[in-house]
Amino acid sequence: MLSRSTSSTESPALILDRATALVEYLMAVRAQMEKPARTVPSADAFWQQDLPTHADCEVGASTDGVSWLRVGLPSVPRQIRPPAEFAPYLNGPLSYATEPRLAGDEATVELLRARFEQWRDRDWRPWAEQARLTEQVRQLHRNLFDLKHRVDMNAATHELVWGHGVIRTEVAGHRVQYPLVVTPVAIEFDADRSVVRVVPQGAARLQTDPLTGLDERYLSQLLALAGSGGQLDLDVWDEFTRREFFERALRRLGHDPVLRDAGATAPSGPYVHDTGVLFVRPRQRMLRRFLEELRARLLKGDTASIGALAAILAHEPSKLEMPQDQPAQWKPLGERLLMPLPTNEAQESIARRLAQHRNVAVQGPPGTGKTHTIRNLICHLMAHGKRVLVVAQKEDPLRVLRDGLPQEIQSLCLAVLGRSTDQLVQLQLAARELSDRGATLDRRGEQQRVDRLRRQLEEAERDLGQALGALRTMAENESAHYNIDGLRLSPSDVGTWLRDRADRYGDLPDEIPPDLGAPLTVEEFTELLDIARRTGRQDRAQALRHLPTVADLPAASAMLAARRELAAARGELERLASAGVVVPEVRAFGQPALGELAGHLREALTVLTAREGAWTDRLAALLQADPNWRAMWEDHVGACQRVLTDLTATARIVAGHQVTVPEAHLAEPRRLLAQLGELRQRFAAGKGVNRLFQGTLAKLAADCRIDGEILRTTDDVDIVIAYVNRLRSRQELTTRWTEWRQLLNLTQEFGDQPELWAGRLLADAATALDWDRRRWPTLLATVRRLVPRAEQTVDVRRLTALLDLVDRCATVFTHDRLVADERNLDAVLQAGMSTTNASELWRLLDQSRQDADLANWDGILDEVRRLAALRPDAQRFAQLTDLLRPAAPDWTGQLEDGTATALDATGADCLRRWQWRQAQTWFDTVVGSVDPVALGRRIDRTRERIRQLTQELVVASSWLEVSLALDDRRRAALADWTTALRKIGKGTGKNAAQWQAHAQRAMTAAVDAVPVWVMSVDRAIEQFASGAHFDVVIVDEASQADMFSLPILSLAERAVVVGDDQQIGPQLSFVGTVTALINSHLVDVPSAEHFDPESSLYDHAVRRSPERILLTEHFRSVPAIIGFSSDTYYGGEIEPLRTDRPAGIGDPVIAVHVPDGIRQDLPAYGNVNVAEAEALVARVAAIVADPAYEGRSIGVVSLLSTSGQALYLLARLREEIGEEEMERRRLRVGDSYTFQGDERDIVLVSTVVSPHNGAVSAFTKRDHHRRVNVAASRARDQLWVFHSVQPADLRDDDARGLLLTYCQNVNTAEEAYDDLEKRCDSDFEREVLRRILRRGYRPLPQFRIGRYRIDFVLPAPDGRRLAIECDGDAYHGPEQWESDMRRQAVLERVGNCVFVRIRGSVFSRDPEAALEPLWQRIDGLQITFAEPTIEPPRGLPSAHTVKSTVVVNGVVRDEEALPSEPYAASNGRSTTAGATAPAIDGSASVHVDRETGSDGSAAAEPRPLVEDPTLKNLLDAEATVSGSSAEQIETSGNRSALEEGDSEVDSSAANEPSAHQSEPVAGVRPLDHLRHELPSRREEHAEPRVPRAAPPRQAAADSETGQPDEWTAPPVATGKGSLSLTSLADGTREPEPPVPAGYDSLAWLRPYEAQAAITSYQQRCDIPIRHDGKVLGWARFHPGTSAEARAHRANIRVDRTGPDGVEVVCWVHQNEAKAVIQAASRRRNVPWEVPQGGRGGLVQYFSPTSPAAVRHRSVTRLLRLADRVATAATDPGEGNAQDIAKPSEGLDAERPQRQATTQKADGIPGARRHLTATPPGRGEQSGLERAFHQAMVRILVRARDEANCNPTLLLRMVTEMGGLAAARRLLHNPVVSDGFTALWERGRVDLTVEALALQPEFHSLFTEEELTVASSRVDGVSSPSS
Repeated sequence: MLSRSTSSTESPALILDRATALVEYLMAVRAQMEKPARTVPSADAFWQQDLPTHADCEVGASTDGVSWLRVGLPSVPRQIRPPAEFAPYLNGPLSYATEPRLAGDEATVELLRARFEQWRDRDWRPWAEQARLTEQVRQLHRNLFDLKHRVDMNAATHELVWGHGVIRTEVAGHRVQYPLVVTPVAIEFDADRSVVRVVPQGAARLQTDPLTGLDERYLSQLLALAGSGGQLDLDVWDEFTRREFFERALRRLGHDPVLRDAGATAPSGPYVHDTGVLFVRPRQRMLRRFLEELRARLLKGDTASIGALAAILAHEPSKLEMPQDQPAQWKPLGERLLMPLPTNEAQESIARRLAQHRNVAVQGPPGTGKTHTIRNLICHLMAHGKRVLVVAQKEDPLRVLRDGLPQEIQSLCLAVLGRSTDQLVQLQLAARELSDRGATLDRRGEQQRVDRLRRQLEEAERDLGQALGALRTMAENESAHYNIDGLRLSPSDVGTWLRDRADRYGDLPDEIPPDLGAPLTVEEFTELLDIARRTGRQDRAQALRHLPTVADLPAASAMLAARRELAAARGELERLASAGVVVPEVRAFGQPALGELAGHLREALTVLTAREGAWTDRLAALLQADPNWRAMWEDHVGACQRVLTDLTATARIVAGHQVTVPEAHLAEPRRLLAQLGELRQRFAAGKGVNRLFQGTLAKLAADCRIDGEILRTTDDVDIVIAYVNRLRSRQELTTRWTEWRQLLNLTQEFGDQPELWAGRLLADAATALDWDRRRWPTLLATVRRLVPRAEQTVDVRRLTALLDLVDRCATVFTHDRLVADERNLDAVLQAGMSTTNASELWRLLDQSRQDADLANWDGILDEVRRLAALRPDAQRFAQLTDLLRPAAPDWTGQLEDGTATALDATGADCLRRWQWRQAQTWFDTVVGSVDPVALGRRIDRTRERIRQLTQELVVASSWLEVSLALDDRRRAALADWTTALRKIGKGTGKNAAQWQAHAQRAMTAAVDAVPVWVMSVDRAIEQFASGAHFDVVIVDEASQADMFSLPILSLAERAVVVGDDQQIGPQLSFVGTVTALINSHLVDVPSAEHFDPESSLYDHAVRRSPERILLTEHFRSVPAIIGFSSDTYYGGEIEPLRTDRPAGIGDPVIAVHVPDGIRQDLPAYGNVNVAEAEALVARVAAIVADPAYEGRSIGVVSLLSTSGQALYLLARLREEIGEEEMERRRLRVGDSYTFQGDERDIVLVSTVVSPHNGAVSAFTKRDHHRRVNVAASRARDQLWVFHSVQPADLRDDDARGLLLTYCQNVNTAEEAYDDLEKRCDSDFEREVLRRILRRGYRPLPQFRIGRYRIDFVLPAPDGRRLAIECDGDAYHGPEQWESDMRRQAVLERVGNCVFVRIRGSVFSRDPEAALEPLWQRIDGLQITFAEPTIEPPRGLPSAHTVKSTVVVNGVVRDEEALPSEPYAASNGRSTTAGATAPAIDGSASVHVDRETGSDGSAAAEPRPLVEDPTLKNLLDAEATVSGSSAEQIETSGNRSALEEGDSEVDSSAANEPSAHQSEPVAGVRPLDHLRHELPSRREEHAEPRVPRAAPPRQAAADSETGQPDEWTAPPVATGKGSLSLTSLADGTREPEPPVPAGYDSLAWLRPYEAQAAITSYQQRCDIPIRHDGKVLGWARFHPGTSAEARAHRANIRVDRTGPDGVEVVCWVHQNEAKAVIQAASRRRNVPWEVPQGGRGGLVQYFSPTSPAAVRHRSVTRLLRLADRVATAATDPGEGNAQDIAKPSEGLDAERPQRQATTQKADGIPGARRHLTATPPGRGEQSGLERAFHQAMVRILVRARDEANCNPTLLLRMVTEMGGLAAARRLLHNPVVSDGFTALWERGRVDLTVEALALQPEFHSLFTEEELTVASSRVDGVSSPSS
């Protein structure tokens, strides 16, 4: 039917009419379906008078008023035995049901009759009565227990009540036999006491429905006896009050007050039988009053009473506007989400949509967190001041919902659930707290707190946004690219490029911007490096400082000479003073003047010396004697000077001409001059001479020639005149000297040219005369200034003496000069030292100058010269570094210091370094300086702070809103309601009903004071019949709510309807057709045709909701279980987010086919598939008995609700496992309706149907699929489906067939994590995996959580998961990034994940740095190393199976056979540890480890040797070794400490075949192999077999595997490692495994002790050694500077607690401990190396079942090289991390444990034991030689594996002659081997024999010549030129 109205505008009046019509329709449907029950049903009715009278059956109110009936389970009386004389004659076995009789011949019977009857009356009858009553009580106990479960099966439709006062009458022809008073009750079972109780669940109510049809007057009179809703103020157990009430009731019905006692005969006519009856009836609903009240309000036009129901009645709810709508008040609801619990997008969208729409429909498939969603929504609504009503069809989910709310606001949510005393008390307490706190709240202070919290929350959200923005920026940066040499590289590519070149070019420490070019060219870098290599920083610095100038400084010899000269000068000065010299006057006179004086004196002396005896001397004497002569001489001198002047003038004129004058003319010079004068005049006048007229003149002009020509000009005449005058002057001068020559006795001839000698003579005369007259007096005056005593008269002798004295006066200036030089030198040095940039050499020179011998002076000057020579380089270096420093200051500093690696490179390499550093800077910029781990933690902290602030804000806001709404009227009403609840008490008192009525009225008034009410739909209909108004009503499990739940929407303005239309719908009893009613009432109601009994409230809400919100995150079941529902009914949209896999219980989904199952009718149950039921019961019994299922709840579902399968299963389960176990397991039996909204750990489903009963009926309806969906989704851990049919027997769309098909084909196998690398998606992930594995952890790759995958997961001890994500370069935009962040948030929320992200770019650059955050997270989560453990194979019982097998010291025995003395756990003695091993008979393996705890107590719980569940099947590799090999490791007649405890070896367990091991289980040793390892019973008592000595080669091989073939006598161990165990009874013990040659045993160090040592080293503190919850010792940390650490060369001391106190196990390095962990994890030997690369020792691995491992309780033994142990004992070196050994990653680290299985591999022929054992012919070989031999083997394998180089020749040499001899032969060969060349070409010289020989630990094995050869070869190929 379609609605008749399609108008787009719907008025409130129209909605009001539709609401009224709907209410009337519901009332009509209810009237049509009501068929009053008038009689008590015969089934499941327990009449009070029929209850047995027994001590264990108590009827009536208990003393505490809690229960009305208590039924225990009495013991069955012991069977009575008849007397021997009667036994042969009894008519059958004795039974309490049949009275015994005598049978036989009458004579005998008659003879025995009297005594027999006496025995029967005296003994049998009392026994029979007691047995009968006991059986009645036990049967009643069983019946009530079954009734409890049957009521539970039909709880949705039926209820259990206790009726009193059964009225018997007739009404309208119907017989009435029904209680007048009915009280709802419930059955409780106390499993500990096995007591069944019937407890009331509310007040008694008057029943009038059975009297329907009676006169209304009588009915109204009867109803007047009751209060609201028929509640009675009646104590049904008070006889007087009860009987009085029944009499009054009969009178008001118009009958006589006739009461029938319980045992009396029934009277005639109407009466009330005063008895009680416990029975099940259809559930009663108090709906009529609610509908009537609602209709009344609607008819009055109250549109507010429509509430959210308007959305159901409108065509377009989103456009509907009602008068009460206030959208502004709802807007904040969608803006600020205040949800304190974790949320997802779907949950948040509910709140946002509720702010906009009147109705929000939410579909919640099974296990998708509907309850969690509602909790969050409640908190959000409360915080915004909204009042909420939460309802559901059942009360159980509401209890869970309320209890899960934050504790601080639970009192704001009043849950009116149930009617028991405890529930009323809880309600009372909550109401009281709400009233008290709401009334006393400081509103102002709380408002301030709310405001502060809002601000803090906003700030935290901003911080979160900033942090997420930083993460986003990091992700965006990963998509950047960088160009290198024209290639566009991603960050990861750049990181790889950087890492590949980091060793060569990565030493530039500065950050170089990518766009900053190198400031220097290649040539400049080359020059810079050259200067840096040639000069030192100090030299360059000194060269640039202020240096002395060597040229300005004297040499030491000069200074010494000057000092000697000064001393001589001082002596000379003294002598001069003695000679009369005035020294100061000499200084004042000055050296130049003194020199000039000396020169004058010397000239004077020259003069005196020269004239002594000469003519000048005579001239002087002549002139001194007579002044006239002086005058004459002066005239002579004047005349001569005049003549000489003339001569000079004439000579100047004549010069250059050849003048010829005839002698004739010269004879008359005057006449000649006159003629020449006349001739000149004529020439001057321009006249010539004529021979005729001037013949004389003409002749003269012709005779006189100049230069051969006659005279023609005046110049010619002048020349001749001058020539003539010169001749006359010469003649005059000669004449004048002729007189004086005679006078002065001048004998020498002077020649005809007087001008040549006359001047000299004049000068000589002048000098001589001047000395006497002027110079000497002046000179004498000057001399007397210096020498006052100088004489006036002087001669040559005296003048010579005086000159000498004056010359000696120069010494004064020499002295002063030398003194001045000294002072100047001092001043220079002082000035040099005082300069700001003075060199230290100034001071050194000054110090040296003060030395007498000047010993260092010249050396310092040489240093000055050297530094001065360096100055140009230094200045150039400074220039270049000044250019480089602004861009690379740190690198410049390294270059200056000479520490830069680039000094060994070229200028081109510097540019490559620059390029590398540019790329690194870009990389750092892209990667960012933000620590992603710190940022992640910041995000975690901020999110946690937001959560806390949100919760605090929710609490504060909610209480504030309550306080603001709590006015005086509401406060009083709330107080009245609280008081009424208190006075109700236990609900069974006399006035309980009265106070319940008061509480009802008070609650109506106080309803507005409570922000949240929680109750069932029926309770809400009953409670709010008079009307109430909430802001929001939340309906949970709405798909079960029928049409009569629709009015609940009218109680609130808006509604959230949560349900699932794929689960079971409403369960209404027969209604009949409602089409006519729909047509008559719902004319204009949208979708009116769907208002039928099959439609649920959820269906209506979805139909009118703008959009359905689907919850998809599934948390309940493991994925394999929920997969069926998701794929079949939800389109695969459910995301299973549970990842834990319960251990030990097998596959999560198991289908069990019961081919012989057939349905049959059983009288007590109905139609039952017995075979299927029995198979299911047997499986439940096995589950209950299996310790792996300990504590798990169980549910049993019958898919066919119309059959009796559920009842039969209930009875059989009670018989099989008992009521107590059923209660402990919360075992519930029922159909899908029973389990709707419930869940169990283990669910077993019975399909019931069978193909043997004909065609199987179809199971294809929608309701059928709903049932199957519910049944298949109830299990959390495991689902069993028992079926007699196969999918082929059913239709394709049959719901059961779909389920069976899924169960038979579901892939439940665990993902194999054996080949971990294959599971990785990229090389990046594989490399990360390898590094994690090398650390000893074993992650799970590609871990799936729902539809998400995590790259790696490591489980943490606290249940969290460390999620390791490998982020590559891909960045796909903000949308994808937001999706990734949402994904991470989901996994953090639902997967309990803690994320650490490894950035591919960082990893490619620096793997260790990239992984450092991972190691920090691992440490923070306290994730331990993956240690080996044993877990039983899947499908076998777990380690706690009832019949378990124990492996004790290699002996298999049943657990019961373990000795109780002296090793019982109760005696407190320490026993030896065992080890877990596979069981022989298929039962579980149990590890026996009884170990004394730290408090001295003993523990004997089974446990694995180590605790990591990820590494399974820690078994010796002997599973793959042949039987003969296994025999070689027998321990024969040796017995362990445990075997000496009077324990017997049960060989039956070993010989018993296993029913579960038809096929070998992977990783588990076959039975016969295990037997080979175990001593037989015969061998246990045999004499010990004399061990054979193993050959050296075999011994060495055994040392590598940890298991020798034949053990020799144990050597003396040098280390400690095991506690002292109880000695063997026969005084002997197992011999220790031999220590391999070259090693010393340090300790039997256990893996958990090694783990504690690692933790101690990392945290630098003492760490307790914990195992199995006990402290077994301490790892003591000692700093490297302590004496102990230096002495032992280790930081950690391992102490172990033993019976005799604390014992020091050993001192251990960190990486030695890591090697121990690795050996235990890898189950093989692990060598370890010292940091320098040399081998330090070995960690041996031993099988857990080996006697040595059992005896020492450790599978690992730590060995050190013998020379290393000696060194450790004697060398007082440091014990820091620098000396910590590390596990070797070479050959031995990867060696399989059993070398006997190793064959030829890649050119390494034969078993490797031939290589690793002692080389041939060297049986007495030293440990060092043996170590070298093993090192040779390692490099051979490494060369093959790492360099792809297979040196077969060298391999053969090593095999034949040993490693040392082979190395020496190669070193003595003058030709380099081909292997060396091949490795050099591959860049792996480190793998050559020469490089190995150069290792320091092997130097002593070679001669100096051999080492020189090795060094030359290695260095030669390592040089740059090579």
